[in-house]
Amino acid sequence: MVNNTEVQILSPKERFWFQQNQKLIANPKFLDSLGDLYDDELHFKHYGGGKTTLDFSVFDLEHICTDNVATLTLDSSTYALTLKEYAKLAVINNITSKSIRGALPAYSMMMHIGAFLKSNNNQTLRLVNVEAFHISFLTQTITKNGWFTRLSPPAFNPTYNNFCFIKIRRTLHSLGVQGVIHPRLMKQQVMSTLDTACRSIMAISRNEYQKGGNFNALTLEMGQYYTDHLKNVYENNYLFSLVCQSAISKLSKQAGGFLVYRYSVIADTILGSFIPNKSTRSEKFSRNSIHTYLKSTLFSEYKKCFDKVESLKEEYIIEVVKELGLTLRFDAVEVIRVLMLQRYYNFGSSKTPDAVWQ
Repeated sequence: MVNNTEVQILSPKERFWFQQNQKLIANPKFLDSLGDLYDDELHFKHYGGGKTTLDFSVFDLEHICTDNVATLTLDSSTYALTLKEYAKLAVINNITSKSIRGALPAYSMMMHIGAFLKSNNNQTLRLVNVEAFHISFLTQTITKNGWFTRLSPPAFNPTYNNFCFIKIRRTLHSLGVQGVIHPRLMKQQVMSTLDTACRSIMAISRNEYQKGGNFNALTLEMGQYYTDHLKNVYENNYLFSLVCQSAISKLSKQAGGFLVYRYSVIADTILGSFIPNKSTRSEKFSRNSIHTYLKSTLFSEYKKCFDKVESLKEEYIIEVVKELGLTLRFDAVEVIRVLMLQRYYNFGSSKTPDAVWQ
């Protein structure tokens, strides 16, 4: 516990953050036993007994982090604020002692604002780019792994209705914070451009969007989660399955009908549980000879298929995008994926893979 004397000897900036931290700790919904404002993770009591954790380390990620986004002016001295610091201030000043409903919307909006400004080389959200931001928010989602297309627009109530750009800007301005949201951007302009974006994206007005629930009547989001699960299962097992299929196919061409009696050898070889016969027999397709051939073929097929399969994994494509310095391109991941497809898969196109790469 910091006493009054210790508070007095703090620098203006240290005192500011101490006061903001005290305000957060005083909120009955905040779980200060798990950390405080100085930590990357903030934990709140969730409705129904659980907890909501907001991980602010995402604001350090390359596709979100933006330098020199805001300033803090205290006693005639000005200090630079990082996007992470601004986002924390936006979150704790968008909740009340009675409700933390605004915490997650502020956190999500700040992630998208940061990524949007970074991708467009902008410093602030202003009239000339706020419509583009709305379109981006309605059609894209930002995660720690990058940009992804939404299957359906987010509902108005848990997003825009619980995070007012202008109100947050005014609240933070009263604390001495400036930046991120341009001082000349007005609420009417935000709503007007949102209306234009709604008509463009969903062919409905902003008022209809506000009353329209979450646009998920067909449970598309649940379907997306299931599709993502299947995609992960498929990716995790595809290389293994492809290698086994290729090796068994080659073995089948060699051994033919003899394999009818050797399925257990194939399974044991693949699983690594094969126990060879102690006595060697001269027959061409003995258990031992089939095991030796299949093991060798599995290894050769693995070497042949590894680059082909791994080249299309999202995590590796993202690493290639970073290595090539293409993180500011919205379509960078798709560009690299197409190049990998051209390199390792024969589509019989008019251009050769080498020509496409050149």
